[in-house]
Amino acid sequence: IDEESGAFRLVFESDLRNEPAVRERVEQVERGCIAAITDTIISDTGVSKARAELLASGLVGAAETAAQFWLAGGRQVPKDEAESLLTSLSWRGISSFPLAGESA
Repeated sequence: IDEESGAFRLVFESDLRNEPAVRERVEQVERGCIAAITDTIISDTGVSKARAELLASGLVGAAETAAQFWLAGGRQVPKDEAESLLTSLSWRGISSFPLAGESA
């Protein structure tokens, strides 16, 4: 998102996602991210796959929305700090779920 090439904006802020090949590639990457996060959530918490996928899709969506906001807002927060803030927000939220084998 932070590269000067503008590729992110071309894909996410234009109608290019209406092109079937582009849409499929974006969805493939999104599914891969959701799957990886889902596996971690299941491993750590023991929640069902359906619940973990829902949580994972929320984390991916929040990251995408925040990245778009950061870019559109002129990168007012330094990139490293923005990443740290969002990571803390995401993992502090998900950490409220008990680890597998622990009671709630």
